[in-house]
Amino acid sequence: MKAPSQSPYPAAGFTLIELLASMGVIAILASILIVGIGKARLAAAENVSRSNLRQLGSMILLYTTEADGRLPYGAHSDPEGKTQIGWDQQIINAGIADEADLQAVAFAPNIIHDNQATIPRSYSMVRTRHAGVGMTVYGDDTTEQLPVSRIPDPAKVLMLTEKFVSPHSFGGYAHAVIDTPDEQVRFAPERTEFNYLFVDGHVETLEPNATIGEGSLKSPKGIWTIDPTD
Repeated sequence: MKAPSQSPYPAAGFTLIELLASMGVIAILASILIVGIGKARLAAAENVSRSNLRQLGSMILLYTTEADGRLPYGAHSDPEGKTQIGWDQQIINAGIADEADLQAVAFAPNIIHDNQATIPRSYSMVRTRHAGVGMTVYGDDTTEQLPVSRIPDPAKVLMLTEKFVSPHSFGGYAHAVIDTPDEQVRFAPERTEFNYLFVDGHVETLEPNATIGEGSLKSPKGIWTIDPTD
């Protein structure tokens, strides 16, 4: 009986070493893809936030034209302290923007932290312990709103910035203002940059340390205050 002939070619298939090498390459490509997707999501979120700030700046500008050149309070309450509202609710109360329209731009998507508020807000008016533009008035305090004319250089003074804290509720007085960039860093330590709206309406993306002038993260000067010499 004639023995079966053997093929001169090796059997098709992968060796264990080839299979492991292929799996390693796939894992590397997958990790690169995941990193790329994460960066793309973050870039998209940053673009949304910058656009939101520009639109909010336009709304605040309209508010000042209706309020004799004065900015809204950062946070405000009636004399009895029963109604406490933020700068955003003041814009709505003045008839400058529809509530739904303002809510749509008051929230910045953050791919790291979720804002657990029912109606979230991501932006706070810069108070800087009353050295900035975001004045807070409670109870029977009769302090008037800040006139834009008192700001020597609106292009070098902050008005709004991101504050990723939860819950941060739309219209409310809690977290309506921010005093230091240290608050930004503490609530979002993974961030190296934040978006800032200036009084003149332009937006910049900056590292916190680049915003404080001769101050510090816990006691900022520079663009955090109205004083042009800081």
